[in-house]
Amino acid sequence: FTAVTSSYSGGFSVGWDLRLYALLLRYTLRLGVTAMRWDFEGTRSNSVGFEDTSSPSVGLHLAPGVALLWPHHWFEGGVGFDYLAQAEDGAIPSGFVGKLLIGVRP
Repeated sequence: FTAVTSSYSGGFSVGWDLRLYALLLRYTLRLGVTAMRWDFEGTRSNSVGFEDTSSPSVGLHLAPGVALLWPHHWFEGGVGFDYLAQAEDGAIPSGFVGKLLIGVRP
């Protein structure tokens, strides 16, 4: 079977920085909503072991995260990850999200 899925997340985030020599360690905590849509293209979802057949599914998430940033003059860049922990144990799975961060500093 072929599964086609997409998800969108949004929310509010709070973060704080810890300076490590020339780098910044940024901790974040996000509270938000995730919406996920799927289509099994011609196959019934319960025939492939997927119990929840309502698409799209919407749920709350809590996402703690960490990033390692390199500030350079007016710019900063780095890598990080969040762990999206879904509040409901339903159709939307929890998991890690990797990030490549590039931004302008104030």
